[in-house]
Amino acid sequence: MTASLLSGSSAFSLAPACSGPVRSLHSLQPRQTRPLRHRLPTMEAENLAGKMAGKALGVILAGAVCLSGAVDTAAMSPIIDGARTFGSGELSRLEENLNRFEKETSFHVRVLTRDARRAEQAVSGETIKKEWNLPDERAIIVVIDADKGNVLRFNVGKEVHAILPDQFFGELQGRFGNLYTVQKEEGEDGVVIDAITVVEKCIKKGGCRVVPGIGEDQYTATLACSSGAGFVFGFTLLTTLKELQNKKDGTAGSRDDVWKYSPLLFAPLWGSFLGLGINPLLARQAEPQLLYQNLGAFAGVAAVVAVLGPLISSSSGPP
Repeated sequence: MTASLLSGSSAFSLAPACSGPVRSLHSLQPRQTRPLRHRLPTMEAENLAGKMAGKALGVILAGAVCLSGAVDTAAMSPIIDGARTFGSGELSRLEENLNRFEKETSFHVRVLTRDARRAEQAVSGETIKKEWNLPDERAIIVVIDADKGNVLRFNVGKEVHAILPDQFFGELQGRFGNLYTVQKEEGEDGVVIDAITVVEKCIKKGGCRVVPGIGEDQYTATLACSSGAGFVFGFTLLTTLKELQNKKDGTAGSRDDVWKYSPLLFAPLWGSFLGLGINPLLARQAEPQLLYQNLGAFAGVAAVVAVLGPLISSSSGPP
């Protein structure tokens, strides 16, 4: 930014304009009564001093214009990187992405990074409001507090809150802002980029109640629930098959005993576990592969319990 301003024509166009008046001021000096040969050195010195003063004034004014241009450019930037989170290339790419998203959707995503340990880089709240024209009902401010336990914060306008509720931002903060994700996987810059990607995706589709996709811990829980559902289903199926075999051999009890442990009778139990394993994937629009894995875990565990159960019990029984 600064280099382009310094190399622009506006930075250098001030020097001739400023040197002109300085030279004209010297041209108004009264004539000397000394002979011409005595006045030549003095006139040359005055002209040289006038030129040097004009150039110096031009450079000073040009520097002031450059400084004001840099401040104006920074004020228009959607990023205030007080914690020095981003590299120069990463910062420019993110800024370009945010400006493009703003043109496409008219929603304004802003990024503020700050660190209490860098007191000299602190930016006042009034300065931020002035630079970003806050409050803004269509603004999403992504805040990184580098010195906090959970580094991610959000501040949104009313129009944003209407399509992205508190539940969405709370889950987004918990998934991406925790210390494990920051220190072991993404880093603070990666956290910002991932969070902004999710926000942009949801705004373009008209809003989200929950964060799309599913975290590793959440998927592990759904897989465990699907496996538990398979175990219950397989056990009830195994019991029913045993009762049917006993009935065939003439050793079964009453007819009702056959269905005492029927999978249909226990459907509310294994169905609840299976719902906990499948519904979160559907609600969060997870990858189809994860859905197939959970269904496979349900069927696989059920088959193992129902088919291998009798083999295990017969092999461990008396000869």
